[in-house]
Amino acid sequence: MTNQSNERAAAGRDDLASSQFRHFAAVLAQAAQAATRLGEHEAQAGAEALSRQLVQLIELHTLEAGRQGGKAGLDAELQARFVKAALADEVLLHTDWAGRQHWQHVLLEATLFNTAYAGQQVFADIEQLLRERDAGRRGVARLYLHLLSLGFQGRYRGSADLGPIAACRRELFQLIYQRPADLGGRDAVLAEQPYASTLTYGGGRRLPKLSRRGVMLAVALLLLLGVSELLWLWQSWPVRDAVDAPLAQLASVAAPGRAAWETASC
Repeated sequence: MTNQSNERAAAGRDDLASSQFRHFAAVLAQAAQAATRLGEHEAQAGAEALSRQLVQLIELHTLEAGRQGGKAGLDAELQARFVKAALADEVLLHTDWAGRQHWQHVLLEATLFNTAYAGQQVFADIEQLLRERDAGRRGVARLYLHLLSLGFQGRYRGSADLGPIAACRRELFQLIYQRPADLGGRDAVLAEQPYASTLTYGGGRRLPKLSRRGVMLAVALLLLLGVSELLWLWQSWPVRDAVDAPLAQLASVAAPGRAAWETASC
């Protein structure tokens, strides 16, 4: 029972860490987009304010992890703090905005850890995770997979060969989900929630085939309809002649009078 409880607690921490990371990435994307509208005179103040905002968000996540996960949750959160800082610094150092140069003086990594080597350290951490293959650190591995999936390149930025990053993603996926990464397969999903309410359809159904008897009945009905139309035309012929004759006679009588009236009018 104790092992099962620990596994459930670890799964809960993993879910919280992933949820917090997605929230941080969403806030970062919005902030980076807003930063592109800053003018040159706002560059320094804007960079400092954005750095404070993102640091505060990371601190709030740390407090939340501590309340819900205890000491073990805080240990995992230390790694999550580093991953978030690495993502923010790379995004804001390579986004075209007025405060990009000044961001080097307000790096989140430097503010939180007093270091500036995330581009190297991220891949060193990933290599260690892949060497150890510790099932208890799958939650941390998931954070690094999220980081690479969002485009983090670190020491490989500017390189023509990004194959090592793709290899890291595949290996992390294998470690986390215990199966090869098959991005083209039916089971490969980025999140489970959108698939929770999908409709399930039954097997395909063919239209019923027409039997020979049905075809013959349809042909017989068409023939009967055609014969009845011919009979109606034959029987109504005298009546139509009787109606058409007076109309023709009236037209022949009225024609000379109309011609004389038109001549007089001219």
